[in-house]
Amino acid sequence: MMNRHGDALAMFGLTETISADRLSHMWGAGAHDPLVVAPPKRVLIDWDWAASGIWLIRTGCAVEPRDLLSPELVDDLKRWNDEGDEIYGSCSTRGAVAAWAAEFWSRAPGLAERVQDELGPDWEVLYNSSYKTGGWTWTWVRQP
Repeated sequence: MMNRHGDALAMFGLTETISADRLSHMWGAGAHDPLVVAPPKRVLIDWDWAASGIWLIRTGCAVEPRDLLSPELVDDLKRWNDEGDEIYGSCSTRGAVAAWAAEFWSRAPGLAERVQDELGPDWEVLYNSSYKTGGWTWTWVRQP
């Protein structure tokens, strides 16, 4: 008969559990159930209509990341997002909008770097890098 760890491990194709002794040895005394892992603190720099430019991604964090950023960076993210509203709501010719959009998206990595610098290493910061690949792609500032 499988226990809850065995069932969970089987779902991922794994065949063994880690004993509490081995876990304590690996992670130090007081290590908890290996299946209960705190989700990462993660944000995404991306555009959407009338938004702020920064999104909290599935996390256990109760803090709004904008509250941890400098007012200047929050303003820069909002201005960037508002520019996206102008681009995608624009009646400009297609060629002009395409060039504008490319320049707009090329600033996402720099904004993401600034967010990473201000939030620190305990946060994962991603940005929409679709402009590079043509697909729906997110890229980490620093790979976890």
